[in-house]
Amino acid sequence: MNTNNKKETNWLPTYNEKQTNPLDTKIFYEQLPFFFPNKSIKKIRNTFYETYTNYDLDTLSLHHNYININLKNEIDEASFDRLLDFVKRGNKAFLSARKFPNYIMDTLKFQTKPYTTQLGKDTIYLGFNNHSGDITYIQKNIYIKSYIKDTLLIRKLGYSTSYNYKKRINFIAIPFQKGLFYIHTNPEVFTNYQLLQSENTNYINQLISYLPNSNTYFNKNQKIVTSIGDSTLIYIYSQPPLKWAWVLMLISIGLFMIFNGKRRQRIIPQIPEIKNTTTEFVKTISNLYLETDEIYSIIQKEITCFLEDIRSKHLLSTEKLDADFIQKLALKSNNEFKFTEELIAMIIKMKNINYTTPEDLNKLTKKIEAFY
Repeated sequence: MNTNNKKETNWLPTYNEKQTNPLDTKIFYEQLPFFFPNKSIKKIRNTFYETYTNYDLDTLSLHHNYININLKNEIDEASFDRLLDFVKRGNKAFLSARKFPNYIMDTLKFQTKPYTTQLGKDTIYLGFNNHSGDITYIQKNIYIKSYIKDTLLIRKLGYSTSYNYKKRINFIAIPFQKGLFYIHTNPEVFTNYQLLQSENTNYINQLISYLPNSNTYFNKNQKIVTSIGDSTLIYIYSQPPLKWAWVLMLISIGLFMIFNGKRRQRIIPQIPEIKNTTTEFVKTISNLYLETDEIYSIIQKEITCFLEDIRSKHLLSTEKLDADFIQKLALKSNNEFKFTEELIAMIIKMKNINYTTPEDLNKLTKKIEAFY
């Protein structure tokens, strides 16, 4: 048995608070009770819209916290509208992600830009404007990071510097009525791998210290499967004008289908085509003759049918099968005189002599088919 096979480390950035992979957040989540002693820590298992609408949040109290940490902030627009309601009452929202949706950046009036670090060449220094001395951590993978563009409208709280000592803003506060949004662009500092570096503990402590010691709602990235918060219908039903427009449209479609269905003519039943059973009858009779060895009768009937066809198609009398008849038949059927003469001679011979073998029948049939 080979004991050298080790389980390959999963470096996918899932930011799952229950998993122990390097880029999950189990260690940070388990430390939340120490950051907020004697306060409740609740997971948001559905979308924020559903949780807020179902009164699973204590929206009447002030100074509560909301924490969302992910590689890419994927809160849907309807949930973000409810988060705005939550914050404007006097609560705090901490959002850490490398990338944010446009509707978040447009509403809060900030912009992010990506930049790439190099493995083995970049050590990232994280510091605060009000803190003397940087706090460092060493990256494990090559990261595409992001920073916040410097404007006069934002309140700068922290920055990062790379190997070339260029400062980039990575932590800001944005007042929103009675509350505050904290925007952070280095979510990897909260992962299991980074928190195993002892240098990072002090940085996380100072980062979370901006939030008050209060009840905290932690956003669970892996939502319940039945959640439909990112559906367009969620947003439509959250806006009364859109909701009524949607309902009126459904009613209109229903009425149209009812009245349009009554005015339409009923479907005319399809009448099946009458089958031509003549061919099947002929096949049945011929098989019956073959099985009873009535070769002579078949030969006579085939001759009779051929002569009847000559009378109907070429309007020739078949009482006398003489040279004059052969000459006219060859011209009207566009066959050579010699071939037509041989066919008529075979027919005359078979009418007068009792031919009873399948070979005789076969010769006659081929000759007639060649005539046509």
